[in-house]
Amino acid sequence: MFFLDIIYALGFSLLVVLIFSFLFKRRGPWPFLVFLLLVFLAAWAGGVWFSPAEPLGSNWYWLPFLISALLVALLVTAAVPSERDHVHIKRTQRLGQPEKATESEVVLGLFFWILVILLIGSIFFRYFYFLP
Repeated sequence: MFFLDIIYALGFSLLVVLIFSFLFKRRGPWPFLVFLLLVFLAAWAGGVWFSPAEPLGSNWYWLPFLISALLVALLVTAAVPSERDHVHIKRTQRLGQPEKATESEVVLGLFFWILVILLIGSIFFRYFYFLP
């Protein structure tokens, strides 16, 4: 099931990220691939931890991957400023001054790395220590 989990997580995260990035024009302050990585890891972790209940059967095995990808994409795009807001702030800065990382950029970078480490840790924990 390991490879099937990766295929489901990658497929649904790519679909969700494409919809959010190009249709809604929202992906937070991160570039496309970083947003894809975050949603992919969250979809993978959510998909392996939230296995479907018995009445759903095996035909709905993919549903937790889709729901996890949608929830994380919605939370990330709603919680952080968009790329347009970030560009507007940079345009209003004076020319010639060195660019300093703002407090929000530092916090978002720290949030991103902590979240990536926790998601990877939860995926490894599920596969290697918690046997179904």
